[in-house]
Amino acid sequence: MRLAAFPQPDREAARPALIDLNFVSVNASGTILDKASYIVNYCALGKVVFSSQEVTERPVRRFTGFAVAAMIVHDTFVAAEQTVARPYRSLWVFGSPDARWQRAAGQTMASA
Repeated sequence: MRLAAFPQPDREAARPALIDLNFVSVNASGTILDKASYIVNYCALGKVVFSSQEVTERPVRRFTGFAVAAMIVHDTFVAAEQTVARPYRSLWVFGSPDARWQRAAGQTMASA
């Protein structure tokens, strides 16, 4: 499911359903986020505002009941009134317990 395909109000309503209840993420600063804190920090309140994002090198490996995606993400965003433009390496885990994919875990780190 791509959020860009939804009108803005529907997009906001759909976003939490894309993330598993037991979601855990580690961002490039080493902060561990659960589902609620991830949504607050990256999806709401404008704490992080992305102006561009290009994803490259995204191999996906599918396993029984889950999939793993590794990628390089070239982000440009504003956080704490500072513009950041740099590449990151991300690893995302998606689960499919009820025939729909949800992001279950992720880790992102700064890339050289």
